[in-house]
Amino acid sequence: MAPDLNLPEYNPDYRDLPEYVWNRPSYDEEKRQLLADGWEEAEVDHAVKECNHFREYVWRHIRNWKYYSKNFATLRLKSQIYNEKRSHQLHNAAPNVKAAAKDRHRKSQEKYHIKNREKLAFKERERREVQYAWHVLNSELETEGAPGVIEEE
Repeated sequence: MAPDLNLPEYNPDYRDLPEYVWNRPSYDEEKRQLLADGWEEAEVDHAVKECNHFREYVWRHIRNWKYYSKNFATLRLKSQIYNEKRSHQLHNAAPNVKAAAKDRHRKSQEKYHIKNREKLAFKERERREVQYAWHVLNSELETEGAPGVIEEE
């Protein structure tokens, strides 16, 4: 597939980004401009946040991209070494070591469940409500003569 010639080439410095990403006015300046354009005071804060959202999003990705592209080899090597250690530890381990690892995992799960009981209960209630609503919706569809259901006369 031929490359799209209208798109700029990959540039890790992001020098080819549109001008408005780089040269935007400050928060106060943008606020003054919007008030001068006839915006109400209540709308201005939200509007400025919306305007800045794109810039924040882009810069977050710029930082991540620069960090990971700069340190890619190091990060990959570290993760490979870590995973090698872990896999060999458990793969070649004696049965009692495997049992101890399982026991540690079980205990950490129990601690998590004790610590976050309310959050987990809320999630479970929410899941059950959704499940019940789905069940009610399906039963209503079945009784309303959905396709495949024979209505009694």
